[in-house]
Amino acid sequence: MIQVDDNPQHINLNLFQKINTGKYEDIQIKIQKLESTFFQCLNYSKQEQMQQNEKLQTDNSQLHDNEHNMNKDLLQFEQFEKYITQYFVQLREQFGNIKSICFMTSQQLNLFFEEALEQLNNKTKLYQDILKLKLIQSSQDLFSKVYPTKTNLILKKWYLHNYCYPYPNQMEIKKLINKTQLSKKKILNWFINARNSFKRKKQKKQKYKILVQEHYKALFQPKKQSQNSCQEESNQQILF
Repeated sequence: MIQVDDNPQHINLNLFQKINTGKYEDIQIKIQKLESTFFQCLNYSKQEQMQQNEKLQTDNSQLHDNEHNMNKDLLQFEQFEKYITQYFVQLREQFGNIKSICFMTSQQLNLFFEEALEQLNNKTKLYQDILKLKLIQSSQDLFSKVYPTKTNLILKKWYLHNYCYPYPNQMEIKKLINKTQLSKKKILNWFINARNSFKRKKQKKQKYKILVQEHYKALFQPKKQSQNSCQEESNQQILF
């Protein structure tokens, strides 16, 4: 004999409570995953930034002007980290109990977290782009200080006058050190960069030259063929 529950409303409430409990647990897992993912990304960005700054310091051991910029970047990182932490605190407060989600469907909750993920992605990407721009700018400033205009002119002059020789010898390096007040390592680095940039420019010119030649061959080949055919026809007419 089938037993019928006298209180179907009680069954509906239990089912409703189970569904909401499941949704609540799912939300807590999503928040935790989202938080751990973003803090991993931030820590990676921080390590990358510190490595770049250390590299700049080792490459330019005579310069100490970038220490202030490094401290400023770390302070901005801490501020951004606080912002993200506060965001997740607010997110947990918003979905802190089952009552706060009982009127939202699973589809609405998924949509909310997709939008939250997109917003955090945009903010993190913006922060990383700002860091990259600062690193590029700081490296440009440092190299401009290492090689001032007068020094560049002296090294370029030697480079143009001794174009067939790859690098200056020991005697010439000493002369350049006296003229530029740079270390031997920095002078050699300057010539390495100059040679590499020249090679890149030369390769680009060669590629462009080949493309132009192929283009003109493709243009003039049909004309030559038509001219040859016309000459053959005229020769045949003369013979007959």
